[in-house]
Amino acid sequence: MWTAAIFGTLIVGGVAAYLAAAVHAYQRGAPAWPFIVGLPLAYLAVPFVFTCIWITLGWWLRAERPDDVALTWRQRLRLFANEFASLAQSAPKMVLYGVLMRDPAPAPATLPVLLVHGIGCNAGV
Repeated sequence: MWTAAIFGTLIVGGVAAYLAAAVHAYQRGAPAWPFIVGLPLAYLAVPFVFTCIWITLGWWLRAERPDDVALTWRQRLRLFANEFASLAQSAPKMVLYGVLMRDPAPAPATLPVLLVHGIGCNAGV
């Protein structure tokens, strides 16, 4: 839950700061179109930074592996791009999980099931 709260705060804060700077520049005579075109980048900056952090942590804390399963640079870039796209796409659901998803009614069970999420994830991912 903390990851989603921090993630959401950074996205909202970053976009708000971008919009404030855009309004200030526009009031001083700057054209509006660069700020309109750049607005998606203000949103995508936060998932990009989080992806960089998570990939770096994953590399730093990696386990030993045989040389024959090493990834090429192209595969690494594809891995990064896919992770970034997934995070950018799922960010709204992850941040708004508590509002969008309601807990189901409890059901009787005889055995527990343990679900373990990945690094930096929560139930919204």
